[in-house]
Amino acid sequence: MRTARDRIAALYAQALAWLCLLLLALVASPPQAQEMAADTPHALFLTVPQRAWLAEHPVLKVAVDTNRAPVEWRGEDGVMRGISPNMLQRIETMLGVRFELVPSASIADQIDKLKRGEVDIVSAISQTPERSKYLSVTAPFITTPIVIYNRVGAPPTGGLAGLAGKRVGVSARTNVEESLRKDWTAIHTVPVQNFREATDWLRSGDLDAFVGPLMTGTHQLVEQGASDIRVAGETDYAYQIGYGIRNELAPLLPLMDMALAAIPRAERDAIRQKWSTIQFSHDIDYRPLGALALAVLVAIVFIVQLRVMVKRRTAQLQDEVSVRRAREEEIRELNAALEQRVEQRTAQLRQANEELQLAADQLVQTEKVASLGRLVAGIAHELNTPLGSTLTAATTLRDLVRDFGDGLSNGALKRSQAEELVRQCQQACGIIERNSHRAAGLIENFKEIAVDQASERRRRFRLRTTVEEVIITHRNAWKSTPHTITVEIPDTVELDSFPGPLAQVLSNLLENSLVHAFANHPAGRVTIHASVTEQRVCLSYSDNGAGIPTEFRNKVYDPFFTTRMGQGGSGLGLYIVQTLVSGVLGGTIALHSEPGNGTQFHITLPLVAPEPNDATAQATHGVVGLPVNETEPQRRIA
Repeated sequence: MRTARDRIAALYAQALAWLCLLLLALVASPPQAQEMAADTPHALFLTVPQRAWLAEHPVLKVAVDTNRAPVEWRGEDGVMRGISPNMLQRIETMLGVRFELVPSASIADQIDKLKRGEVDIVSAISQTPERSKYLSVTAPFITTPIVIYNRVGAPPTGGLAGLAGKRVGVSARTNVEESLRKDWTAIHTVPVQNFREATDWLRSGDLDAFVGPLMTGTHQLVEQGASDIRVAGETDYAYQIGYGIRNELAPLLPLMDMALAAIPRAERDAIRQKWSTIQFSHDIDYRPLGALALAVLVAIVFIVQLRVMVKRRTAQLQDEVSVRRAREEEIRELNAALEQRVEQRTAQLRQANEELQLAADQLVQTEKVASLGRLVAGIAHELNTPLGSTLTAATTLRDLVRDFGDGLSNGALKRSQAEELVRQCQQACGIIERNSHRAAGLIENFKEIAVDQASERRRRFRLRTTVEEVIITHRNAWKSTPHTITVEIPDTVELDSFPGPLAQVLSNLLENSLVHAFANHPAGRVTIHASVTEQRVCLSYSDNGAGIPTEFRNKVYDPFFTTRMGQGGSGLGLYIVQTLVSGVLGGTIALHSEPGNGTQFHITLPLVAPEPNDATAQATHGVVGLPVNETEPQRRIA
């Protein structure tokens, strides 16, 4: 598509170039109406002072350029020729003075001679603000367009706008340089002394273009036989040249204007046509009409060809649009099917996620129940010893009382027997009392932990007491092993928090140490240390077990991650620990472990736990519930 547009644009450019050339030819040949003028000579009516001034200045020196055809130049015989000398000869006869021609090499030489007072007049010059300081210019006797010259084969200039940023030569004799600097600031102007110098710089590449008069340029191109330089474009400027008169000779200016105005138009045109290569004819010239007809024919051919190309390209574009629409329709159908699949898959994933969440909640609750079951089993085992001792003492006491009753009935009771009964009764009662207190304490601890974990009540408690109660519930699993547990917690550390979730955290850590850390360890050691910093307690749980491999450290808190899958591990232990610590307890937990060097859990808890909310309850999968309105009784710290 872009290639076709480029071809069409190129054809447009070629047609416009032909039309511009034809219009330029029309401009170069003004209409006959513009060429007609009054041929009647005008008589000079001079005043007495003017005649007196002319009488005082019978000879006036004129600086002329020796190399400025067709305006003025010096022939091989040394005689000055051109339009300006002929005009001066005509003015001599009108004013009755003699003009002495002073040859000069360039415009700069002419102006220097004028400034030094060596000449009175500078021939064929235009007025500029700078020159008005020392000379005044008469009405123009030659007006010629300012055009753009360039090398043949060079790209089109596009007018003065296309010369921005380029080096453009300008005639030092004209006022074009000042106009370009004012109107076209982006053009880099380079003054040149004459047209020959400009053409040499064009050929050498020192100039990108030259802006100068059409008359002198075309004449010198013909004289030089130069076929490599051409007129490349027009400008809005015109070169008007007259005679520059030294300001000290002010009375001469109106006299020269009167003489120039008195020369008939036909005579001025004859003088100009005599020396110029651009001829003017008062006859009807049918060449512009032929050129116009040719231009119209070219335009018609171009338009017809363009219409054919446009129709052909339009058909191609319509085919491409049809194919593109069909493909877009296919894409829309595919997108609709894809969106439907995505919605179905999203619904499936949402349902699977809900099922997974439900399963996680059920597993967490199962783990909670299992933890309570292990707690009950441990407490039951611990109660077996004191209750067994109490039962033994009671049966022994029963037998002693029975024997004592039999002896008393038979009348064979001795004092020594009574004293032995008293001693054994006291011993049995002591055994029963001690074991009853021990069983009552175990039951009280079990009751406290069970209530804490079942109701997630909030209360004030001593941290060391809660830790020791948790350890007691695990004594049955640990007492048959060589492992030890050391508690380094001051008795004064109190928390206003949730002892149930904290006990759950410690229980899971103890189970992990026993099952994972000390699986192949001969003598494991667990240390639970706590210290208070400002309003937070730093609880450190450490063991000297096997440690955690590096690749597992970032996964231990993930739900269902376990290294003992199928061997009793649920993968929820540390997940529940992290959830409870960062959730309801309002703290943080950090893990430090090296394989073979044990594991440390650093738990930081606030002394006053935050109130649980919906987000906390949801994050703990129901392990912790929201607080109820009724106020629970506070446990008294012994």
